[in-house]
Amino acid sequence: IWEVMKMGKNGPDTLVVKMLGSFSLLYRGKSLVGQKAAESQFTYLMQMVLHYRNKGGVSRKAVEDVLFGDRDVEDRKHAFRSILYNARKRLEKEGCPRADYIIQKDGMLCWTEEIPVEEDADCFEALCLAAREEKSSEERLSLLLEACNAYTGEFLGMYAGLIWAATESR
Repeated sequence: IWEVMKMGKNGPDTLVVKMLGSFSLLYRGKSLVGQKAAESQFTYLMQMVLHYRNKGGVSRKAVEDVLFGDRDVEDRKHAFRSILYNARKRLEKEGCPRADYIIQKDGMLCWTEEIPVEEDADCFEALCLAAREEKSSEERLSLLLEACNAYTGEFLGMYAGLIWAATESR
């Protein structure tokens, strides 16, 4: 299933997000996430905003808490604006179409509807819910097998130390 998702079932201009097992972010088959620790703020921001995109967004405060933790940051608002700016520049540099990727509204951060997203965790959850509601035992089994194939590991397993990720994993 992940191999199929890599290029986006909804077309090549779909942002493909892998949250089960390891984290990856692909646009047109190209990875947008590097391996350096310095990129963690971009990674954390993208994980949260993309995962909560269909749930009304994520609060700016929750994202700031993950990004800055207990560190003493003089001007959190300025630091946060800088992270958003750098994320936008990075997405543009990697070939994503120009857009207001992350929209701020009423203290919430939401992903733009201009760039479609496919997230493996959403696909897995949708398959499980569909199986639960399916009346036909044959179709239910088919959906459950597809869900098993879609499951590639714990939700953001490498990031289990983040409270939000551990909560979602449960």
